[in-house]
Amino acid sequence: MLTGLIKLGDGRLLAGGHCDTMTATGVDLCLMRFSADGVLDTSFGTGGKASFAVGPGNAADYAYAMALQPDGKVLLGGSCYAQAATGFDFCLIRVDPATATLDTTFNGTGKLTLPMGFGALDDVVRSIVVQPDGRIIAAGSCGMGNATTAEDFCWVRLLPEGQQDRAIAGNTDGTGVIATAFGSGASNDRAYAMLLQPDGNLVLAGGCQRNVGGMLESACLARYQGGPFGYTACTPDLDGDGQYHPLIDGLLLTRILLGFNDSRALSGIRLSPGATRNNWNLIASHLARHCGVRGLFWTELSL
Repeated sequence: MLTGLIKLGDGRLLAGGHCDTMTATGVDLCLMRFSADGVLDTSFGTGGKASFAVGPGNAADYAYAMALQPDGKVLLGGSCYAQAATGFDFCLIRVDPATATLDTTFNGTGKLTLPMGFGALDDVVRSIVVQPDGRIIAAGSCGMGNATTAEDFCWVRLLPEGQQDRAIAGNTDGTGVIATAFGSGASNDRAYAMLLQPDGNLVLAGGCQRNVGGMLESACLARYQGGPFGYTACTPDLDGDGQYHPLIDGLLLTRILLGFNDSRALSGIRLSPGATRNNWNLIASHLARHCGVRGLFWTELSL
């Protein structure tokens, strides 16, 4: 089943979801790549398809959300069976679509599971957004499992390399999990969509049960405090010394626009002594994360 679709920088389409691999790993997260005309791109993965097991053994993994990072990497998230004690948890993988392989700079393995709610109840990622500073927000519903609430709106924020970001407004218990119940009693409130506003605030939308055990749902939305983003806005000051130098920043930008996409773009350029981005990795990271430049080759860095 395909549950997400994005357009890559080269115009090709990448579809994500979950599939029964008919192997020992069972149902896994899956990606398929197509040409702009909708023809399966058999150069991707195996015959145009790639699958990724997240949970142990033949545990089922389901994908419901997808996002494209500024650097071209792809995030796929959903609900994966982790262990009996926690049941189905939030799960995400990050994939390099150029190679159809997991990006191991994300959580060391390219994949991550997070128990969000209470006990062995279902936690499901249904939407993913990437902040301008590279941090990742995954939102959906979490099984809270008590008399006060059943499933709640919930979300979590991750650092660019997959570590949980606990510095969130409203995170009073230090877990980094933000959960919101709308109805009284053990009603189900599920978030299906998410919008990141320019000021960093986050809006979740979904359906909330009108009464416990009932079939009727009301539309419900919640807005949360987010940001401010910990980044410097996109600027032609590529080396970050606080000034624009035509023979440094200007020359480097010209080379990148002409197609230099790796460290050769810096060849022969002497950076300012006050440069805070004093190597190619830092400059390329800034361009990818904050200026939306794609196709650069660099080593992923922490912010």
